Amino acid sequence: MSKVLIVGNGILNSNKFYINLSKKVDFIIGVDIGAKVLLDAGVKPDLAIGDFDSFENFEFFEKAGIRIIKYPIEKDKSDTELAIDFAIKEGYEEFMFSGMLGRRIDHALFNISLVLKLYKEGKNCAIVEENEEIYPISSESRIFKVNTVDIVSIFPLDKIVYGVLTEGLKYELQNKDLFYGSTLPLSNVALKNEISISIKKGTALVIIEKIK
Repeated sequence: MSKVLIVGNGILNSNKFYINLSKKVDFIIGVDIGAKVLLDAGVKPDLAIGDFDSFENFEFFEKAGIRIIKYPIEKDKSDTELAIDFAIKEGYEEFMFSGMLGRRIDHALFNISLVLKLYKEGKNCAIVEENEEIYPISSESRIFKVNTVDIVSIFPLDKIVYGVLTEGLKYELQNKDLFYGSTLPLSNVALKNEISISIKKGTALVIIEKIK
């Protein structure tokens, strides 16, 4: 399955993190100044896309041999959504996002909503930062690779998320219904390097805080 990495200019991760991430994908898109973030980390993106309202030095990208798609500042979609549209048109089925959190809460929330939209359209997708990962999950069972003592939260997106079952966490959930607005599934702790989370009905976000 073809995989694309889309990198924004949110939280800054280490150079090593971006280099390792780049080895796991088939195509890399730098969203606006996210392309410069990648280059500074030693990773050459295949495409730089956006309105470049915060970075207009196109020669920087051209000299690096990077393809550029520029959009006007006044538009109906964010640069990240435009990057997603490009990747879908190119046929990518698995999406990895980074540099999507931090800085502005409005950008972070909309970036998460874009990931959810992709997930509901049948794409495999996640936000992966150096110290935090976010995965959508809905009416399914999934295994997540973690480190022991990582903090794991399950954030309900529906009014009720039914029949949640976990394995490998300090406070296990056994066929538990989770309610939007309840903090019950906040800040659990991983006891194993693999944990499983199952949901009978509903959609949630699995949020993993990486503890080094």
